[in-house]
Amino acid sequence: MINPENPCGGALNWTGSFSLDGGTPGTQNSVYDISPDLTNPKISSVEVTSLTQLTVNFNETMDSTSLANAVVTVSGGISITSIVVQSAPNKMVINVTPNLDSSTVYTLQILNATDCSSNTLLPDSINFGIGISPLPFVWGIFSTNPAD
Repeated sequence: MINPENPCGGALNWTGSFSLDGGTPGTQNSVYDISPDLTNPKISSVEVTSLTQLTVNFNETMDSTSLANAVVTVSGGISITSIVVQSAPNKMVINVTPNLDSSTVYTLQILNATDCSSNTLLPDSINFGIGISPLPFVWGIFSTNPAD
């Protein structure tokens, strides 16, 4: 563990030892660092899991109470029907209505959300959309010479 005073660091708060002995049993960890977390969390991605559901991923552990109480909006006349904070506190699921449209780029904004160290989510918005699957490619032989 790098910082024993940052229990919210999750996997980012662990690393291998720098000691040439391979470890530091009985002494202070070679990677010990009690610097406070001053880094603002970010929205790392938005997954459109269905036409009425989004999964928002954050780059670090979020405060689950701040996520549950956050002000969440989606542009384009989309209403939020429910928000579920996942047990892994770096994800939230947002249910929306009406269905998302594949021809629209939306903006998701999450206000008043913080990480475990009370750093505010910045930037607090991200653009997303639904990709349209390409039509299947049909193989064929084409000739510009009608005699062929």
